[in-house]
Amino acid sequence: MTFFLDIQPTQVPFDLGVDDQGYACVVFNLYVLREPSAQFIEELVKVLEDADVGTFGKNIFASSLIAHPTGDGPFLTLVETGGAGGIRTQNSAAPSGERATASVTTRAKTYKVARSMARAAYDAFSVVRNQTVTP
Repeated sequence: MTFFLDIQPTQVPFDLGVDDQGYACVVFNLYVLREPSAQFIEELVKVLEDADVGTFGKNIFASSLIAHPTGDGPFLTLVETGGAGGIRTQNSAAPSGERATASVTTRAKTYKVARSMARAAYDAFSVVRNQTVTP
C-alpha cells in the first residue's frame, strides 16, 4: 500500500513510429510523487487495471524485456526510467518521498488502436491525486 501524491503525465501521448515488428507505437512519460516503495510498476499496473485499460500479462506488460504476444493488439508496456532523487523533509535523515518516472508505450497493428489505448492510460493516470494504491 503506497500513498501517491500525484501522477503527472509529462506530455500527451505521441506517435513514436513503428517498431521492428511493424506495430504502430504511441508513447508518453510519467512523473510520479509518492511514498517510497519497491512496487512502483505493480502499482502503476493496478491503476490501469482499476480503470479497465487492460490486464497484466494479457495486454499490459512491465519491463523492456517482455516479448509481446502476437496479434493485432493493443499492448501496453511500462518501463521504469529512474527519476529524480528522493524528497527530504525537515528532521528526516531518509527520503520521505520519491520522484519516480516511467515510460508508457502502446503498440498495435493500427495507429488508431494504439493511440486509443495510450489515451485511456493517460486519462487513468491523470486523475491519481492524494490516494493510496495497493497492488
